[in-house]
Amino acid sequence: MDARKSSLLSFLLLAALGCAVVVSHTPEISRLQGKEVTFSVEVGDSSKFDYLIWTLHGQPVVLKQRGEPTLVLLPALAGRVTLQEPSGSLQIRNLLLADSGLYVAATQKGSERKRLRQFCLLVFDIMGNVISWSNGSCSLDLTCRVARGQDRDITYSWRPAKVGRGPSSQGPKLSLYLDPSNKSLSYNCTVQDTSNSSSLSIEPYQFCHSSVETAAHSMASVMLSCLLKAFVLAMVVALQ
Repeated sequence: MDARKSSLLSFLLLAALGCAVVVSHTPEISRLQGKEVTFSVEVGDSSKFDYLIWTLHGQPVVLKQRGEPTLVLLPALAGRVTLQEPSGSLQIRNLLLADSGLYVAATQKGSERKRLRQFCLLVFDIMGNVISWSNGSCSLDLTCRVARGQDRDITYSWRPAKVGRGPSSQGPKLSLYLDPSNKSLSYNCTVQDTSNSSSLSIEPYQFCHSSVETAAHSMASVMLSCLLKAFVLAMVVALQ
């Protein structure tokens, strides 16, 4: 095995071991499933290191060797990641719950390893059941969830971003009645385990809006179909 390959294997092992140690002041990032996130770093002069690597939970997921194409080592991220050059920032698109975790960027030069930055990502999934009315109001049931590890006892809560602007809820579900005057109303879904808590802010009325658009589109499609059938029937009668 040549020196470069030996150095790479050594680096991967160190990355896997070192990532288990979480230092304080790690940026926490919350995102909605299906959205994207960018972990920003500045690697500097690429001639000063051999490899740039991103790890998730200590496992290598993206590797960049100077002068070589970027390698995506985690199949679940294939087609969804971009390593931005020359900064080395990592972008992940179409986020999934399973993308949650600790991401670490580090460089390797020979036997020397340098950790650049690390980020804690939590991906939320917000599901909505909606009953909409033509005046733009709706009855809305929201459910919040995150990926849950086997050793995590997670609790959920909902709170309006501004105190007194709406009801609160203990648990993953929230029921609301909204009208167009609530377009700017914001709610926070907060998840908490024994030692940490994270929140995601959303505007619930967007679920009503999308539902109204979908209903209007469906109604228009039905009306168009009926008109076409009536036209065909009229043509058949006229030809008899």
